[in-house]
Amino acid sequence: MLAQTPTDWLSAFLAASGVFLVFFDAFRPKRLYRYPLSTLVVLGFGVTLQLGPLLFTAIEGNSITFNLLVPVATFGHGVLASLVCLFAHTIYRQSPWLRQLRAAVQRVLLQLKLFKPLSTPEAVVMGLFGVFALASSTWFSGIGEASTVLGKFIQGFQFFSIIPAAFLLQTYWRQVPASSSPSSQRTLVLFLLFMALIVLVSLGRNSRAPIVVPVTCLFLGLTLQWLYGLLKFRLGAVLAFGLAIVVLVPLATDLATAMVMVRGQRGDVSPAELLDQTITQFRDRQAVTRYRLATAEVGLTSDWSETYVSNLFLARFSNAKYPDNSLENASRLLPSKRAEMAAFQWLRLLAILPGPVLTLLGVPEETKLEVTNFSFGDKLYNLATGSQYALGGFRSGHFFGTGMGGFGFGYLVILLLGLCLVFPLVDAHALAKVGGSFAPPLISVVAVTHLIGWFSFSNAESVTSVLSFPLRGFIEPVLLFALIRWLLARVRVA
Repeated sequence: MLAQTPTDWLSAFLAASGVFLVFFDAFRPKRLYRYPLSTLVVLGFGVTLQLGPLLFTAIEGNSITFNLLVPVATFGHGVLASLVCLFAHTIYRQSPWLRQLRAAVQRVLLQLKLFKPLSTPEAVVMGLFGVFALASSTWFSGIGEASTVLGKFIQGFQFFSIIPAAFLLQTYWRQVPASSSPSSQRTLVLFLLFMALIVLVSLGRNSRAPIVVPVTCLFLGLTLQWLYGLLKFRLGAVLAFGLAIVVLVPLATDLATAMVMVRGQRGDVSPAELLDQTITQFRDRQAVTRYRLATAEVGLTSDWSETYVSNLFLARFSNAKYPDNSLENASRLLPSKRAEMAAFQWLRLLAILPGPVLTLLGVPEETKLEVTNFSFGDKLYNLATGSQYALGGFRSGHFFGTGMGGFGFGYLVILLLGLCLVFPLVDAHALAKVGGSFAPPLISVVAVTHLIGWFSFSNAESVTSVLSFPLRGFIEPVLLFALIRWLLARVRVA
């Protein structure tokens, strides 16, 4: 049974209500054409906070409240956050100032040539640079040891590893002339080759995200193009895709589990040895199954559990356990601890600023190093339990709990202000035609590489993370992409 108790029914009702509100308001042709990327952010609230838990727990035969400590509060806050998101989007659409901000930023992006189609040499060089950036912290760790600043700078280019996916999507946009656009077959082969490189690098660094993000960005991009009528799926292609999903998802889940099984060796062995150990574990499918069952049982009884949806990939879009953990921990905070939680979040916001700026603001460099050595989830768990061992474990928190723990329901006001700034900035990456007829908007290369990040704003660990987007999350990738494109043009790689 999927709903057996009043709590199950109430939680399911709250989740279904949130989904209905988001999709009823946002899923309209006019919105998708004129405000495409901000609408993607809005839809992300409905999918990750409500539809995902409803759908994926039902597929696995569990109630939506499975392993949740405060399910009604979790889905109640989901509805509140979704309403705030919808209200922020209404303010953005009605505000001439915010629309002018979008237009002004978009003019800068046009000057930086972010909407210019990629050439094959550009896609290859940028993609290789992105793979190198992924590998720099593990396979080439000597770079970071020699110069911390250089190491951090190179790691900032990790999103370049997603550019081959953007290059593949580019072939389907009507704004790219057929004569200048490479064939879809060639770009598909290029994407698959880069994915093979990314898998090898990721196994050596024991990280699943670099594998998941390009595929998810590609999927979201294809979904947008299908909604705009740029793609026509044939029955044979749909069946082939469905068969591929049926075959690949279990394999991908086993591979992700094998990576978790050898994670304890990370830092003790070389990336090549870690890669070999992961493949060895992956081949022992029975051991992988036993480990998954054992960890699921432990996860239901341990002091800190993240068990919700068993599929490690689908859980990224439906894990209600993170907000549940955060809200439960927040409910245990004393008033003095709440003030400390709020101060920590503001310090983390300031920590994204350069060192000289922090010095002017009177924030010591030691404070920046201290607050960035552990996650929002770590800090909340530490304040709730008093355990010093919590710091440095990098537990995944959620802005429901960190917000209530630090600001009470005032976190919704901070979320509102943050989203009002986020929406015009993300939509600046979409050239949308304003007029009577609808034409598919042109999405910038940088936007394609960040589709999953923007779709997952609803999974932010803190509302201050939303506020930090204009300060760094938006500016940094734009400048890095413009820099490399300018350098490639100077050496005539185009």
